[in-house]
Amino acid sequence: MIARLGAFWMLVLAALALTNTALAKEGDNVEATAGDLRILHLWSTKPDQFIEAWNGPTPPSLPTTTKTERNKPIQQYILYANCKTNEAGDCHLKAALDIYAPDGSRYGDTMVYDALPPTPAGTRNVIRLAPQGLGLRVEDGEQLGAYRLELAITDVNAKVTAKSTVHIDVVEEGAMVAKIPPDFSDVLTTADIEQRVNAGELVSIHIFPTEFGGSDVKENIAYVTPAAARFQKQVIDTLTLYIEDGVVDKMDVVPTYKGDSLVPAVINMKVWSSTGDQKFEPKITVW
Repeated sequence: MIARLGAFWMLVLAALALTNTALAKEGDNVEATAGDLRILHLWSTKPDQFIEAWNGPTPPSLPTTTKTERNKPIQQYILYANCKTNEAGDCHLKAALDIYAPDGSRYGDTMVYDALPPTPAGTRNVIRLAPQGLGLRVEDGEQLGAYRLELAITDVNAKVTAKSTVHIDVVEEGAMVAKIPPDFSDVLTTADIEQRVNAGELVSIHIFPTEFGGSDVKENIAYVTPAAARFQKQVIDTLTLYIEDGVVDKMDVVPTYKGDSLVPAVINMKVWSSTGDQKFEPKITVW
């Protein structure tokens, strides 16, 4: 079990996961709550890089995915916060995972395991990585397509259960190819932007969110990828909660560009408390 992050980053990590989950099905939820318990249900085909990122700078860029190939394992990771302690000061989380094949049939029996065996609780609102997770590997002769994974995490002491559903898309071995990153170096005029917008490659956002006082003027409008826009929306939703709770009250947003391109490469957000207690720096990478 590794203590890692403050509560703010639970939703930021969820946003990152959703950004990386282009194949997410309607109704999927990587984040779930029950009472005070909060969990994130993530999967990765790069376990070594996942742990390395988890132990790295905050916020970590976790290599999560919802897609894998036949015969290639994909590993489950469960993040949690605010489990209830017993009289001995221990938290205890039990997991139950049901997997359904693309045709809707059961893929094996329900798997029940201790995601978090009885363990001394840490600081409230600090996210931790549960020590136990399962792996999935679809082998030769088994169905290809979207597997539905239904996870139930029960806080044994609080007697509440958080439920998450995700889909893992399994394709034929060798079918996955590395994505070519977007290149907007040739977007130099408003006509270039319009062409990319019409192609579905760019959408407009407000650099400094209007939700927090940004102006609805052209100087505050940028064009970014749909994935970057979704991530910004998730960060805005998260920040709204923390501003309402008084966790942060100051914000600065600075876009950076590559060459003469009109598409920002990165949008750097800095959010902090005037009391100096909290400081967060979400970074929205566009290309």
